[in-house]
Amino acid sequence: MKEQERAGEALARQLYPKSMPVEEARSKRESLLREEAPKRIPPGYRCINGQGFRRVENGWVQVSSSCTP
Repeated sequence: MKEQERAGEALARQLYPKSMPVEEARSKRESLLREEAPKRIPPGYRCINGQGFRRVENGWVQVSSSCTP
């Protein structure tokens, strides 16, 4: 894990100007990774074929026209 962090910091130093502190480059990289991560679907909800559904007593009810799994 430490090797991956060092490799990431070395890459960040190459991509960002030297005037930018390593901590700032790391925080930018982590924020980009969080944005790319899929959004969590709350319990009782499902995304089926791009449509949002909520669990009800006797089945499922559509709650949105689109969603991303």
